[in-house]
Amino acid sequence: MPFLAWQASFLAQRYQTLLSVFSFMSLALPPSVLGFYALLLLSAEGFIGCFFENGLAFTFSGLLVASIVVNVPFVFSPLLEAVKMQPLAIKEAVLLLNQSRFKAFYCVVWPHLLPTWRVCLCMCFAHCLGEFGLVMMLGGSIPAKTRVFSISIYEQVEQMNYEAAHLNAVLMLAIAFFLAFLAQVVRAR
Repeated sequence: MPFLAWQASFLAQRYQTLLSVFSFMSLALPPSVLGFYALLLLSAEGFIGCFFENGLAFTFSGLLVASIVVNVPFVFSPLLEAVKMQPLAIKEAVLLLNQSRFKAFYCVVWPHLLPTWRVCLCMCFAHCLGEFGLVMMLGGSIPAKTRVFSISIYEQVEQMNYEAAHLNAVLMLAIAFFLAFLAQVVRAR
């Protein structure tokens, strides 16, 4: 993703804006809509799932793929902005190196993007932990396979087991606080 954001920085502003709009679609759509289309795409008959023996629906791998797609807004736009904030001298140095774009990116641009990348990863992980609609549609609630914290809390509330729900919710709050704090520490450096 960092390399794609860097490549996008060479595009005209209107194309960068269009890419950012597409990256934010997963935030604008309801999670159930995303989950429904992820289910269609990743099922055994789906466009992507057909390449796998039983598809990717109701598997951890499927949840991982869908979570990556849903988290694009937390990664692409911040990285694109970080690339655009870099001094013009860095872009010129990369072009003058006369190396492959990937090698030039890795040697010159990547070290400057690393702090932003770390913050993005913290935010993506935090968002994945709390994802509900997409996970419920695509993965269901299969114990030890696709059940995540958010679904577990929902099921505990449904069973009126508020004590267990409260315990899991407090744990989620602590993890979210730690990840947000970690992201701020990394950003401040």
